Amino acid sequence: MKISNLKKIMVFGFLGNFFFERSIWMIFLQAKGLSMYEISILQMALNITMFLFEVPSGILSDKFGRKPPAFLGISFSIIYLIGMLYLNEFFYLVIVFIVYGIGISLLSGVDQSLIYEQLDYYGKQEIYHKTIGFYNAISIAALAVSALVGGWLAENKYWELIFYFGVLFQLMSLLFLYFIKDFYKLLPHNNKAKKSFFGIGILRVDGKVLFIICILGIFQGVFSSVVLYYQKVLDYAGVSIFYISILYSLSFVFSSFSSVMSGFVSEKIGEVKAVLLFSLLLLFSFFLSLSLNIGLLIVTFFVVLICYEIIDTSLGVILNHMLTPEIRGTYLSITNSLCAFVMTASFMIIGILSRYFEFSSLIFSYGIITILLYLSVFFIYKKKIVFS
Repeated sequence: MKISNLKKIMVFGFLGNFFFERSIWMIFLQAKGLSMYEISILQMALNITMFLFEVPSGILSDKFGRKPPAFLGISFSIIYLIGMLYLNEFFYLVIVFIVYGIGISLLSGVDQSLIYEQLDYYGKQEIYHKTIGFYNAISIAALAVSALVGGWLAENKYWELIFYFGVLFQLMSLLFLYFIKDFYKLLPHNNKAKKSFFGIGILRVDGKVLFIICILGIFQGVFSSVVLYYQKVLDYAGVSIFYISILYSLSFVFSSFSSVMSGFVSEKIGEVKAVLLFSLLLLFSFFLSLSLNIGLLIVTFFVVLICYEIIDTSLGVILNHMLTPEIRGTYLSITNSLCAFVMTASFMIIGILSRYFEFSSLIFSYGIITILLYLSVFFIYKKKIVFS
């Protein structure tokens, strides 16, 4: 197996996840004069765009390969970073977030597909969980470093450097992408399984696959929203911007470790039991967070991100094992489209309810209600999930 190509994918993921504004972007927009309501609208614009473009981007990926959409996606991410820095009017910021949403859609699932299809080509699918876990760990490490550096730059008012560095690292990831070999067209394809450009018939899918898509999309959508809002929860608790960035960096370290660990956990107890175990731990953490004790908030913040990473990785592995190359990009995009829809609904709900309820308690209550419903459905239908 050509390990060198996998290493290129790892470096591509590492460089592409250096987003220095990731842990402080809401605070940055508030410094521009935007309200939390306006910020929620921006996030909704992003998620609506992702919802609309996820499936078309997946179909493009299945039609032309994994790299062409990724090149466009990185280019749009660079436009977003430049726009965030230089644009102040709300209308133009909405456009920038729409462009970024298209970019995220074009990039979604590319890394998973590149890795899985190389392993598939060499008959090494059984090591996918450990490989994607290591890839996620590297990507999270990049987020950790960039969050820490970004927080320090923000604390010292070097806002421009935050976005200049972001553009630089995206350009470097673009360079590495050029040298990555795409195994998609080397694999055998079932032409009958291919769908039209407009996706006609794409939802005629096995019930077990549809179940995992729904569970994964809803989980990602809700808890991605909760994690994004956590920076404001810590801000309202009196934690400074720089210390928030340190906490995010430390949490990324724990998440990175948990992403690697998820592969070993699944070997011992299986993906389904791992999902259930860490979902219960996630639920317990949200209940503890309702105390709004700053010490507990910090501890549960780490636990939430660790649980999120293990659950997300395990569900993603389950889904990838169920998919074939000619539909992988499309169905991963359907999952991400559902995630974007749920995130949009979450930001809308939280944005409205934040006018009437205490913000931090609202975030944790929303997480508790959602995970109770999600666990109930998972317990009822988990026997329908069949593994090879």
